Amino acid sequence: MNTRQKEMAWQIVGGVIGAAVGIAIAISIQIALELDAPYFYLAGLAAGATGGAGFGGWLYRRSRSLVKIAPGVFITAPGWKSTSMAEGAKLTKGHARMVITMVKGDGDSTPATILEKYADEGSLELKGGATPVTVVGPAQDVGTGERRSFTATADGEAFEGDVTAFVILGNGLVFHASAPAGGYAGIAEEVRGSVASLERA
Repeated sequence: MNTRQKEMAWQIVGGVIGAAVGIAIAISIQIALELDAPYFYLAGLAAGATGGAGFGGWLYRRSRSLVKIAPGVFITAPGWKSTSMAEGAKLTKGHARMVITMVKGDGDSTPATILEKYADEGSLELKGGATPVTVVGPAQDVGTGERRSFTATADGEAFEGDVTAFVILGNGLVFHASAPAGGYAGIAEEVRGSVASLERA
């Protein structure tokens, strides 16, 4: 059973429990308020099932330190605070941040072309917004992806980090991790471990 299937199993269990609780609460409200609504319990069932399923999935991901990037796409990031975005997620830990973004690709996209497109679109999110970056060192193969290290300056502050790209079903998935200059070395292996944990269920 892969991660997506396990998440769905937790959602189903949570939905069933939530539905039962929702029905009980709806019936209690109906009796207490003497409502003449024979199908009022259906509202409780729907609300309970939806809430329970969401809570079950969240509980499973939290128990495994998983961050859901897209349906069936997960990484492990223990100790990082996650915020969902429209297409991806933003993670923070102290002064470090990691932004994970889906990038629309072409039929012949490669990790290298996805990285170029990501940079060209000015999507690098550092403190204060997008900023020009200086790529340092050669590109490094990361399994089926490619990683480039960079330095940058934004609002008078220097930053450093990695940008790593993969191609998934023709589209790009970019991990952009950064920290104030001098601080990235301390979390680089942790970031790269999270990137390496990428799972496509």
